[in-house]
Amino acid sequence: MEAQSVYQSVVTSLFNLIRDEKLRTKIFIDFELRAKIIANINNLLSLEIDSSATFKDEKWSSNLAKAIVNITKEKIKFEKPENKVIIDIYADYSDLLTFCLNKYEVSKEKLTSEAIQISSKEITLSSKVTDEMKEKYGETDYTKIETNGKEVEVVGVGTEKPNLDVNNKNNNNNNFHSNFANGFNHNMFNQMGGTLPPPPLQDQRFFPFKTKLKHAYWYKIALSVFYGICGLTYLILVIFLTTGSIDLAKSDQSIANSSFSNLYTGNVEVLSLQRAILFGSNFTSNMNYIFLALNFILLIYIFYVMIKPPLTYKEQYWIPWFNIIFAGVFVFVNIFTLYLGNVISTISGSSSIFENFRNAINAAAQKMNTSVSDEDIQNVFSSIVEGNISSSIITLIKSLLWINFVILMICIVIIVVIVFLNPKMDREKVIYANQEYQKLMSELMQGRKYEMDQSIYEPEIYVKEFLDKRDNKKNKEQKDDKN
Repeated sequence: MEAQSVYQSVVTSLFNLIRDEKLRTKIFIDFELRAKIIANINNLLSLEIDSSATFKDEKWSSNLAKAIVNITKEKIKFEKPENKVIIDIYADYSDLLTFCLNKYEVSKEKLTSEAIQISSKEITLSSKVTDEMKEKYGETDYTKIETNGKEVEVVGVGTEKPNLDVNNKNNNNNNFHSNFANGFNHNMFNQMGGTLPPPPLQDQRFFPFKTKLKHAYWYKIALSVFYGICGLTYLILVIFLTTGSIDLAKSDQSIANSSFSNLYTGNVEVLSLQRAILFGSNFTSNMNYIFLALNFILLIYIFYVMIKPPLTYKEQYWIPWFNIIFAGVFVFVNIFTLYLGNVISTISGSSSIFENFRNAINAAAQKMNTSVSDEDIQNVFSSIVEGNISSSIITLIKSLLWINFVILMICIVIIVVIVFLNPKMDREKVIYANQEYQKLMSELMQGRKYEMDQSIYEPEIYVKEFLDKRDNKKNKEQKDDKN
C-alpha cells in the first residue's frame, strides 16, 4: 500500500465530506464525526512529514484543518501522530467512510468521487455552516465557542506547540467522551465481559491480509543473516579501500623527470592514491570514522529488529515492509558505492591492478588536458605502487569483494522472493471488519446487543496459544535476567 495513494484517498474523502452540506453541518454538531475527521487530517500531516506525500504537488492538511476550524468555530490543535503506519492510516480512512454510510447514509462512492477538482478555493467555499443549514439538518443544543479570528496551527515533529488555549478543546473532548460513555448501559458491558473489543486492526485476532506466509520468521532470519554478513563485509571493505593510501611524491625519481609530473599543478607536491582506484572502484571518499561508527550501530540495530521473534500474531505469517525496504536500500547503497567502475572485471581476473591504475591516471590526465606515457605509468607503478601494496592485501580485498558480491546477489533473490510471497492487504476484509465494528459500537450506544461476524477473526485458540508462548518466553527471560 503506497503512501501517495492513501494520501490522495484521504484528501479526496475529506474534500467531498466538507462539500456535502449535511455532513458539514454534522461536523459542527457531531463530536464523534469531528474526532474521526481530525484523526484523518492528523494522518495527512503524518504522510506529508514521514513519506513526503502530496496530491497535485500540494500538501492539503493545512487547508483542510483551517476548514474544520471555520466550520466548528473552535480552536483545534492538529498534530502528527507518533508511529502511525500506513495500514492504520488506511483503517482510519475506511472507518470514516463506514461511519458516514452507517450513520448519515452518505455513500462511499460519493465520498470517494473525483468528479470535482480539488482546490484551495473550493475548500474555503465549503468551510461555512449557515443558520439555514443548522436548522435544516437538525442542530441540537450546542454552546458555541468563538476562536477570535485565530487560525489553526498545524504542528509537526520537533516544532513548538501552538500557543492556543486548548481548554475549550479539552472540555469538548471530555463532553464527547462523557456522552459516548453514557450511551452504554450495563447490558453492553455484560455483553463484552466488562470491556470493549479493540478496533479490528488493533486486535490480535484480526489478520488483515489475503494469504499467509508460512515460516515467515525463517524468511526474516535468512534475510537478516545474509544482510548481516553483507553489511559486515561492506564496512570492512570501506575501511580497506579508503585507508592505506599510497603517496606519489613529485620528487621521486620515477616521477620528477617523466611525463607523470604533468599531473602535479601549482604547489602540489604529493598525490594520494587510494586502494579503491587499484581495484577499479569509483568509491574514493575519505574515511569518516563517525559515519562508519553510525553505520555499524545502525547495522546492529536493524539486524536485531529483523531477528527478534514476532510480537504479534500476524507477524507469524507476514514480514513488516520496514525490514524489506531497509534491506533493499542497503543493497542498493552497497552496489552503488562499491561496484560502480571496473570492480567485477578485477575480481574475476579480466582486469589487473595495473590496468586500473593506468586507466585512473589517463582519466586524470585527460581532465587536466595533458597526457602521461604508458612507459612512465609503468615505471611509477613498478617503483612506487607495487612496493606499497602487498599481495596478501590484494588477495584479502578480492576475497572480501567476492564474498560481498555473492551475498548481495543472494540478498536480492531473497528480497524478490519475500516481496512476491509476502501477504498483501485484503482491503475488502478490512473495510468489512470496520463496518462490523461500527455496527457494534452503534448498537451498543443504543443499549442493544450486537455480535460481530466472528469469521473475520482468526481462531481464538491459535491466537491464545501464540500469546501464551510469547508471554511465557518473556517471563522466563526476565527471571533469567534477575538470576
